[in-house]
Amino acid sequence: MVAETPIRGEITRILHRWKTGNQEALSSLASLAYPELRAIALRLTDSYFLQCAPSNGPKQFLSAWGGKVQLSGIGMYSPGGSPLVHFATLWNNAAVDMYGFDDLSGNISGLICGRD
Repeated sequence: MVAETPIRGEITRILHRWKTGNQEALSSLASLAYPELRAIALRLTDSYFLQCAPSNGPKQFLSAWGGKVQLSGIGMYSPGGSPLVHFATLWNNAAVDMYGFDDLSGNISGLICGRD
């Protein structure tokens, strides 16, 4: 079931009611926000990943076992000859939204987000 998009300003009105002491407003807010928050398994922003091991290191930095992953402003470096194949490995229909990825070394041997 897909949640309906809240009417513009509805969340602001609920927050105002909650701020003025209406405890039922918190329940209303949760029912609007929960479906979207539940759909997002992970959100990474403005992060840098460094692999120091030229051998015997991980084959990926991230494994996503389903859900939705949002990556924004990600940078990474791995030394030449490292076993890094993918930045992320995706399982169970995991979905990725990626904005601004920078592989400073260019040493990934596969796709940025690969599937196994």
